[in-house]
Amino acid sequence: MLKDLRLNINLFRTMVMPLYRMGLSNALCSNKTDQNDYFKAIRRKLKQFCYLPRCTPNSLVRMLLGDIGRVAEGVF
Repeated sequence: MLKDLRLNINLFRTMVMPLYRMGLSNALCSNKTDQNDYFKAIRRKLKQFCYLPRCTPNSLVRMLLGDIGRVAEGVF
């Protein structure tokens, strides 16, 4: 499973992240609570997609996927 982690992350970035990036404009126009819920949903889907445990720390997800908040700032 660990061997396929890099492949799963790359597949997530190419197949799933574009869908979430389309929704970033709506998330950025909402309040901070909704933005945090949106970022939590992205982290949760990455964990499900890569078969990572739910207790995986956010710092590890940030290292694997990148900071979603900074990606959101780059949209505008």
